[in-house]
This record gives sequence, structure tokens and C-alpha cells, in this order.
Amino acid sequence: MHLHPARHTTSSPPVAVFERKPKAEPKLAALSCREREVQVHRNYKLKRIEIETQTDQGNAGEAIVLDYYQCKKEPGPVILLLPVSGGNYEVENHFARYIAKHGVAVVVAHRATNAEPELAALGAINTWLGQSVSRGKRVLDWIESRPELDSGRVGVFGISMGAIQGVLLAAADARIRAEVFGLVGGDLPYILCHSVEPGIAKRRKQVLREHNLTQQQLEDELRKTITCEPNTAAARIDQQDVLLVLGAFDRVVPFKKGWELRRQMGRPETIILPTGHYSALLCISYLKYQTLKFFQTRFSNE
Repeated sequence: MHLHPARHTTSSPPVAVFERKPKAEPKLAALSCREREVQVHRNYKLKRIEIETQTDQGNAGEAIVLDYYQCKKEPGPVILLLPVSGGNYEVENHFARYIAKHGVAVVVAHRATNAEPELAALGAINTWLGQSVSRGKRVLDWIESRPELDSGRVGVFGISMGAIQGVLLAAADARIRAEVFGLVGGDLPYILCHSVEPGIAKRRKQVLREHNLTQQQLEDELRKTITCEPNTAAARIDQQDVLLVLGAFDRVVPFKKGWELRRQMGRPETIILPTGHYSALLCISYLKYQTLKFFQTRFSNE
């Protein structure tokens, strides 16, 4: 099912009302990075980028690693692709190659080497999400420093955890002009307490047993600590800039929470797949086509 974005009138204002800020000047002086060419394709060059970072104490932090699919010498649009929570970037690079072959540059952000926090570390979950937004902003700074990239036409694409991070980043940084979020949802406390994803379910069972909590008590505790929440961030994203993809039978990120996020965004354009979370891979050819089409249409109007 493919749903068109809602049309709002003055008598029925959209939920998501957000004015994009003017582009900021590139932060050239703040950037220090290493670059090497990995592969040359007839449609793009694949480069490995490492952006240096600093901790809050001023010490050297973990470098941000990017796979950069460079397409053109003249300024063109670019898609920041945020990774899922595990794996070797097979799905991410599969989408990236497809998009780059059609002339649109792609930047695949690698995960930080520090693992996602344990469910029992309630405060660390929120800190980790906030750090992911900070790292995303650093990548946007790098994009602005590249003369071959049009920093006025930056999109973000993510699936599952990558989409959750993408919602938070798009709400926090107006440099992002178009977004595709796949298999995503709002209300992280609920998702963490009801997801059937094996890793989450195993850790949740362990936390409930060790801390003698009920599932509802754990959810209540998570609500007290998680402030980096997609449902809250959604109101700061223009629904006309979003393509949302949901799985009707998704139980990893429950469909009803994806539908809830859609309402919070003001009912953007939405594709509903007749699949679960992982079985959505059966629709990957269709999703690649729709993702590229959305970005091309969105950027051609700018």
C-alpha cells in the first residue's frame, strides 16, 4: 500500500510544523580527516573517510568512519545512509551502490566501535542516542566542506535503528532536506519492552529477572530516562520531506508504533509492506527504486 502525504488546510493544521533554517557556513577549520581511494567504478569512486573527533575533555575521540560513494565533480545531492544495529553493512552498501550508480553521491556512516548500551544501563541508552546525533552532525559538517557536494541538497536514509537515529538527526539539524525512514517507530520504551528481536528479548528477560521487575515496571523506568524520543522529534520534521516505510506484520519494531510515529509526523508519504521486519528484504528491489525516486523528485524541486 502506498499512501500519499496528507494535505493540510488552514482549518486543520499539520502536526509537524517546522521551518528549515538557512544553511550554515562550512566548518572547515574544525575538520581534520584522512581519505583514501578504495575502488573505482565507472559511475563512482568509493573512498574511505576517517574524521577525527574529540571528547568533551578535549582528548582524541574515536574517528568517524565513512564509505563515500563520490559521483560527480560538480555540486550534486548527497544521501547520508545510517546503519542498522548489526551486520557487516551488506544492506547499507547494497542501497548505496544502487543510488550511486544513478548519479547520486552516498555517504555510509559506520557504527561506533563501542557497542549499543545494555538494556539495564537505562541512562546510557539516552546518552548513546545523543552521541549518535552529535556524530551525525559532524558528518554533515564534513559534507559542507566538500565542493563536489551540494550541502543544500542533503538527504538521510536509515532502516530500523538507522531510521530511529535518522529521525533524531533530521529533527536536530536543518541541513537535512529529505528523509527516508524504513521499519521505524516511536515510543522507544515500548519498543524495547515488547520487541521480539532475539537479542533485545534475551537481554530484557535477563534484566527483568536480575532486578525483579515486571515488564511494565521496566517500561516505566525507561520512560523516565529516555528523552531522545522519535515521537517527540517528529514534530520538528516537515512531513512533506519524508517517505516512511512500515511493515504491516513487523514485531521487531511493532507496526502500531510506526503508525503512531506517522501521526506525529503529520502523516507523510508512506509505503506499507505486507511483511515483517526481516522479511522486508523480499521487497528490496522495490524499496531501492522508491527510495531513489523519492530523493530525485524531492531534490529536483529545490
